[in-house]
Amino acid sequence: MHVWLGFLAASLCAGQMIISAVVNSANGQAYTAPGAIVSIYGSNLATSAIGASSLPWPTVLGNTSVRVCAQGACQDAPLLFASPGLINTVLTGVYGAAAATIQVQAGNSVTSLAPITVSPSAPAIYEEGYDCPFEPSWGPPAPCGLLATFSTTPQPFRGAITDLAGNIIQSANPARVGQVYTIWGTGLGFSQSGALPSPTPPFISITHESLYGFTVYLGVGTYKDTFGNPEFVVNYVGPSPTYQGLDQLNFEMLPAFFGVDGVIAPPPYACGVLKYELTLTIAAQSQFGIVPEFPVSIQLPVLIEPGDIPCNQP
Repeated sequence: MHVWLGFLAASLCAGQMIISAVVNSANGQAYTAPGAIVSIYGSNLATSAIGASSLPWPTVLGNTSVRVCAQGACQDAPLLFASPGLINTVLTGVYGAAAATIQVQAGNSVTSLAPITVSPSAPAIYEEGYDCPFEPSWGPPAPCGLLATFSTTPQPFRGAITDLAGNIIQSANPARVGQVYTIWGTGLGFSQSGALPSPTPPFISITHESLYGFTVYLGVGTYKDTFGNPEFVVNYVGPSPTYQGLDQLNFEMLPAFFGVDGVIAPPPYACGVLKYELTLTIAAQSQFGIVPEFPVSIQLPVLIEPGDIPCNQP
């Protein structure tokens, strides 16, 4: 009798729909923002794996749907992918809310309500993998290619930054001065109208130990150094025009960024081939606009060749 009851309990548990975690789809961290693509992990969330095949994203895949509730209102969320253990969906209807609940339905079965905390902005860059060092000072070569697992030290981590042809920026395809690149992420916290969170929008900072670096509070425009030299251009920041939930930032690095003390010349003030590993960090701001929240950093390889920027002859 006890054996049969134990088998029955195990069978019921095995068929139960459960949400075990709701995380940012870009980096798997447990923070969310309005309009972000989130990943719902659990058990028996769908009868089979199915991806969205048309735009706009549907609110039902197979027999699975996701309902998001916040501030007394509920709505069905757009779905990108559904499977028994994972659902990717867009966190809609929560702008201005500090908390929300998510519930998954598959046929006649539903999960319990899963509470989530919502931040005005929780930016993340989609992750691509580990690469070989581009800058010689990083040390001996590591495996190249975009590896899913860390295998040796040092080994820079790459994110979803692409050139105009859609190729990932990595050691085999470094960024160049004066060309436009796109950062792909989610969770910047755009409103329905595409406005950034106010009064503290997220920001990116780009630094290098031999360069002074700078911070850009996300917004379209040309950013200058303390001497008035244009060094960084944001051509676009906002939701992807095509894919709901995906955010993008189009940027261009100018020669002045690689200056020292106002002199447009790379260390050590000589013309030649230079290879940098820049650290690009994207983060939200606290309510006080000082302390970064949810910072995520990746390495950006940059190649400078003679003629790319003005420089001093040795």
